[in-house]
Amino acid sequence: MFTEWWRSKDFVGKVATVIAIAICLCDLAYISGVFPLAGIYIMVQPYRGLNLGVFIALTLLLYPMRRGKSRGKLLSVDGILILMGVAAGGYYTVFYDLVLQHLTTAYISTIEIVLFFMLTISLLEAGRRAVGLPMVIVSAFFIFHAFFSDWFPGILYSRTFPLSRLATNFYLEAEGIFSMPVGVASTVVVMFMVFAYFLLFSGGGKFFIDFSLALMGNVRGGPAKAAIVASSLFGTLSGSVAGNVAATGSVTIPLMKSIGYSPEFAGGVETVASNGGQLMPPVMGVVAFVMAEMTGIPYVKICFAALLPAILYYCALFAQVDLEAVRLGLRGLPEEQLPSALEVLRKGWQYLLPLAALIIFLAIFRYTPERSALYATGILLVASMVNKESRMGPYKIVVALEGAGRAMCTVVLACAMAGIIISSLSVTGVGINLAMGIVDLSGGNLYILAGLTAITCFIMGMGMGSIAIYLTLAVLVAPALLEVGVPTIASHLFILYWGLVSFIPPPVCIAAFVAAGIAGSNPMRTGLVATRLGIVTYIVPFMFIFSPVLVMIGSPAEIALATTTSLAGVLILSIGVVGRFYIGIGRLSLFERLVCLASALLLMRPGSVTDIIGIGIILPLVFWRLMRRRSSQNS
Repeated sequence: MFTEWWRSKDFVGKVATVIAIAICLCDLAYISGVFPLAGIYIMVQPYRGLNLGVFIALTLLLYPMRRGKSRGKLLSVDGILILMGVAAGGYYTVFYDLVLQHLTTAYISTIEIVLFFMLTISLLEAGRRAVGLPMVIVSAFFIFHAFFSDWFPGILYSRTFPLSRLATNFYLEAEGIFSMPVGVASTVVVMFMVFAYFLLFSGGGKFFIDFSLALMGNVRGGPAKAAIVASSLFGTLSGSVAGNVAATGSVTIPLMKSIGYSPEFAGGVETVASNGGQLMPPVMGVVAFVMAEMTGIPYVKICFAALLPAILYYCALFAQVDLEAVRLGLRGLPEEQLPSALEVLRKGWQYLLPLAALIIFLAIFRYTPERSALYATGILLVASMVNKESRMGPYKIVVALEGAGRAMCTVVLACAMAGIIISSLSVTGVGINLAMGIVDLSGGNLYILAGLTAITCFIMGMGMGSIAIYLTLAVLVAPALLEVGVPTIASHLFILYWGLVSFIPPPVCIAAFVAAGIAGSNPMRTGLVATRLGIVTYIVPFMFIFSPVLVMIGSPAEIALATTTSLAGVLILSIGVVGRFYIGIGRLSLFERLVCLASALLLMRPGSVTDIIGIGIILPLVFWRLMRRRSSQNS
């Protein structure tokens, strides 16, 4: 395999592979403390400059300006952009002492101003290719705004600053492009990405799917339920909704179709299940660690707060899948087509060890996220040696490192562009004005404000990855909710939920497009089915905005009651959406479905009054359905 790679004529591809592996190894050495042992001491800020410069170069190699005939050749425009990005990042790393001196004396050289523009141009172009146009447009707007803020009216107005001040703020300052988001990407995210790819290439992805099928494959609608479990397990680590759909959906979607689910429904289930992986603790697609840095809230507390909403999300999906199976009269897969749970565990128990270790290191020992992931990766490497199929030999390790390095391009560039937004808002002071503007537009009404915020998050989240979505919205939108007294954790989970909504419904529905390609279904119809299956995504965030008890803010008694009633509400909501009751005969009438929806919303809204009304609404319907079933049986 190495010989084939070496003989390949794709010189650019070979260079990209070497760089991807090298930067991952470099990051692993930095995180594990190998550099100091070798007498190499790198400060935090210079290391961020090194990472950004390398990932800009890697991205431009992986996503050339023109593909096809130019494959394997480095175009001059790409070469120039690579030199610009590497020079700007390299200067910040190599001459950081000079950077500190200039910051102390409030002086910036002409070379540094030129390097700032070189970094900005190469970063935005690399970001356009890897992250997508939406975030590039937002970042470019805030750069333009910082330079010409006195041209803008209303809340966007600010006095102008000289070029030297802006270049210093964007390029030299620790709160600029090389700010905290790039730091998190260069340590926490890269370590979890390496862990996820090691788990994948050792066979962990197949283990999750096989184990889910072994547990649920033979129950009613089993393959769909197995898809939900597998996607939640794999998705929380992968950090990519579309990637999760592609990885697990290639197995689960054909199985769902084989027992009678429509292609659109199978694709919709996988779309929603994969999207939920970004919301499910303990990793939440690595967003949990970024959120901890942005908010100052301990990581464990964030996971605790995100747990109940994520459970409600998946319970609603499970219930709808089950009710759809009831409606269609579907059964599970025959036992002979399913793997044995004991056999799967016997061959793959080693994959559970690093996951358990990761949770223990994070929650009990309270190690830093990157160190916890580092230790878990080490345990995975040792545990993988128990059998030939899972063994991580040199080839698998190299391929996993390359995959992690390639995947990191999107994350690092998104974080760097988020740094542009943060820096621009900081220097102009417009961030406060934007938050106050949204609050003023709502008239101070929390219901209107939440609606405006949700729409904003949905629109701005289109076409971005989960980390890019969160970072952008945390800077631009979350302050508006904080301004009216919404708790920090509730505000940040709200923007995350509504930012991720863009993966599900048309017209963008990136995850649905991937799922539809596997299912052989119409992407728009798949997106519409996914929109219905993911209904809790739109409702629960409003519930914990108005009643933060759903994010574990309250007494144990209040949390326990809210958990019970909200779970009941989710089940009733699913019944109303599907139009099928577990009790009684036939489909629900329109009136009965509306009763279910009203009861569900009341039960999901924590509070004794709403709980009593919600129960009072649904009980007569339950009694009526029971009477109809008894009457049908007697006749």
